[in-house]
Amino acid sequence: MEISNEIKYIVYAQYWGQNIKPKNPENLIIKQYIDDNGLYKCNSNLIRWAVDNRDKLLLRPLSAITDEHCVELLKIDLIGADTSFFTTENWIELVPQFKGDLIESVKYDGKRKLSIFQKLIELGYDLPSIHLSGKTLHEAGLAIYKD
Repeated sequence: MEISNEIKYIVYAQYWGQNIKPKNPENLIIKQYIDDNGLYKCNSNLIRWAVDNRDKLLLRPLSAITDEHCVELLKIDLIGADTSFFTTENWIELVPQFKGDLIESVKYDGKRKLSIFQKLIELGYDLPSIHLSGKTLHEAGLAIYKD
């Protein structure tokens, strides 16, 4: 499936602020934006450059979600519920079930709250995109995974 540049611009823009690994880090135009790790940030000035030069977003697979990130998402998912009595241990106890539910939900029916999807993108997780016919950016060749 050929992906148009317009679709690539939209998908990259959703990952605003995430790191991009340049295909050619020695190019003088992009060299000024590269940090000590050899990466640059996705922003309005550089999205077109990233797409045109086939640079890849550096993301995490959802299967590698951390417990800490799950707790952040649980707090979003439970907005409105009385969680004032929850201890750190209570939150951590909920993580395994939530993690499994989250991965299955995103993979099969995508019925999680929009705020959870937005938070996952903000945290740099690779999610299926309607713009890519349900593929993740990695599956579409637009991203690579962090080690």
